[in-house]
Amino acid sequence: MKYSLALALAVSLQLATGATASADERRNAAYLEIGGAGVLYSVNYERMVAPQLSVRVGASFFMLNERATSDKIFLELLPLGVQYLFLQGNHKIEVGGGGFVGMAHSGINRVPGETDRVALWAISGTAGYRYQPSGSSLMLRAAFTPLYFPPIVRFTNMTVFPSVAVSAGFRF
Repeated sequence: MKYSLALALAVSLQLATGATASADERRNAAYLEIGGAGVLYSVNYERMVAPQLSVRVGASFFMLNERATSDKIFLELLPLGVQYLFLQGNHKIEVGGGGFVGMAHSGINRVPGETDRVALWAISGTAGYRYQPSGSSLMLRAAFTPLYFPPIVRFTNMTVFPSVAVSAGFRF
């Protein structure tokens, strides 16, 4: 949570200082994503590394309730991704891949002296639409982002979890 607040503060300071860059110079973005590789939500930083290629890293922290025992499961995820943007101008098609790495921990079936942390990871694809109006720092995204959970780390009974993502943020 503290990383999410730090990212939001950095973006706010950037916008508040009045630092303006032309649309061609805005190579960074910060955005909130609902769904996607962060499962429920994530706060993300994205950097354009080439004219049509970007990389991103994010953070997601949330809690789930285990149905049978009502114990709480805490998840800490780090969504990662690479996107390629097709088309020029305000409207773009986005295709990419990535996933997340993270940790889950709880008190379920805890044995004294043993750790309750479990490593998690999943692979994700991205196929979507991005709106970036020229002359503005606004960025909106919508995408289909299925997650593949290998059997060794599956925390759901599905191998492929169909997911969508909606994002809003700012470029700077």
